[in-house]
Amino acid sequence: MYFSNCSVLIRLASIFAILCMCLPLSGCGTMENGRRWGEDVSLMPGWEKVGESAFDALTSPLVFIPATSALLLQIGDADGRLSDWASDHTPIAGSNDRAKQLSSDFHSSSSYAFYLSILATPSGNDPTTWVTSKMKGAAVQGGATLLGHTLMNEMKETTGRERPDNSDDLSFPSTMSFGSAVFAGFASKNIHAMNVPSPAKTGMNVVVHTLPYAVAWERVEAKEHYPSDVLAE
Repeated sequence: MYFSNCSVLIRLASIFAILCMCLPLSGCGTMENGRRWGEDVSLMPGWEKVGESAFDALTSPLVFIPATSALLLQIGDADGRLSDWASDHTPIAGSNDRAKQLSSDFHSSSSYAFYLSILATPSGNDPTTWVTSKMKGAAVQGGATLLGHTLMNEMKETTGRERPDNSDDLSFPSTMSFGSAVFAGFASKNIHAMNVPSPAKTGMNVVVHTLPYAVAWERVEAKEHYPSDVLAE
């Protein structure tokens, strides 16, 4: 019962975060540096910028800690044993079907937070420049998300890992966990650009970063993925 209540609280917290984002939804004004969000987007950022972004991603604790954990789970079949325990006991969801539904709900909350964060970023007061900046920023983040999903699907086809429930061989990696993590990452960047008090930014960031972990765990409880599948994404 305790864990079921926790899942409800997480969902309520995600709704609260979305409502908080609605407060500055007009997205007027500019960022602290005086620029509009999305204004400086370029189709040709240059290899130096690409290299910096790749280095930041690879050295981020949000990347190497889960990846290392996924590797460690291969020792002594800890991956399979943890998967069996989670899907048999379903401590948070209470059932595999409920876990599957919760993972979908949490993933949807991540996507809503992402889309609303785009609207809430400050992109100027002029309607024309506002729309232009929003389109440029959304195109970059949306394009990166689409590319990531394409790569994840290719990896699924290449690795051919069978799911814990033996339904198919598309277990690794978890695209739903990946999608939620990407949505959370971009939403966090957008929250950083908002003209809201620091405590509000911190609260929203905590929620949007919690959602991917909730999605990942529920995919394991649903017997759709092994723990390493959701960690490696």
